[in-house]
Amino acid sequence: MTEQVRPFAKKERGFSLIELMIALVINLALVIAAANLYLDSSNTRRALAEQQSVDESGQFALDMIGRVLVNAGFYPAIRALDTGRERLQVDVYTNVVAGAPVAFDSGVFGCSAMRFQGEGCVAHPSSSITADTLVVNYFTNDAMGSKIGQRMDCAGGNVGLSAENIDRLDNNASAATYSSNNLGRTAKTPLWVSARFTLNPVTFNQDGQSIKTASLACSGNRASAYMPAINGIEDLQFRYGVFADPETRQATAFYSASQMDVLANLEIDAQTRNAWSRVSSVEVCLLARGLSPTKLTSSPNAVSTYIDCKGMRVTTKDNFIRRVYRKIFALRNNLTQTLIH
Repeated sequence: MTEQVRPFAKKERGFSLIELMIALVINLALVIAAANLYLDSSNTRRALAEQQSVDESGQFALDMIGRVLVNAGFYPAIRALDTGRERLQVDVYTNVVAGAPVAFDSGVFGCSAMRFQGEGCVAHPSSSITADTLVVNYFTNDAMGSKIGQRMDCAGGNVGLSAENIDRLDNNASAATYSSNNLGRTAKTPLWVSARFTLNPVTFNQDGQSIKTASLACSGNRASAYMPAINGIEDLQFRYGVFADPETRQATAFYSASQMDVLANLEIDAQTRNAWSRVSSVEVCLLARGLSPTKLTSSPNAVSTYIDCKGMRVTTKDNFIRRVYRKIFALRNNLTQTLIH
């Protein structure tokens, strides 16, 4: 039997090895390009999220300190310290806590590169922390409880329960009988409040990594422990604006806490006033840092720079986003009027 050959049949053939290799290279290039595009987009989104987180931490930390700081030296003008007529000079803060350290003699006090503990400034427990400490003192203007007035300190503690305020509440009780039931007891005289801000070292795990940073921490009245409040605050510095003219009460220069202690006293309104009692504004500077490393470039040696609170240029390679936040707060209670009760 004779095999018939179809005249229009085409010879079938596949890709040659060279053609197959070219196709693989093209596809591989497309995959790499798509992967790089995705990674760049993912890194950008992550960087934006970290930047937003840093902004929120920095602004919230400034707000937290500022809300307390503007009360520095406050004593309610409508309340007399004791019964009877009393002449109160509103702009002069008075320490009524018996046996209190010098830090409580003025509306604000500070420690340079140290923390306030017990009776004064001491070295930070951790060598990794070089932050300043701010001490803010004032009196409450409430007559009821924590929901009406200022009875809660920066750590969430009820200042009505502190030993310094036992004699300042009605129906006086001994320290041994103090309990949370005193939260609503009426204050017969304004309650004393002291708040301190500094940094604590913190370590936590995130995405399988151990992250070391610092946290803004606060301590209320005479509490020994500083409670962490906001993570990712790497540095905290304070400078104090001091006035010399009793008429304008405008700060003529800003000083660190260590510089404040050597400034000369001035005679103002027939009173000898030291530098701490002449602070009219406080500059707060903090360095906020992201909590996750963020690579914006594929280069392993990529560096970033920033200007820290001391004005120094710092270079890092750890891929953490950092930003400095700085704000000046006026001490609104530094008035010039004298009221007669």
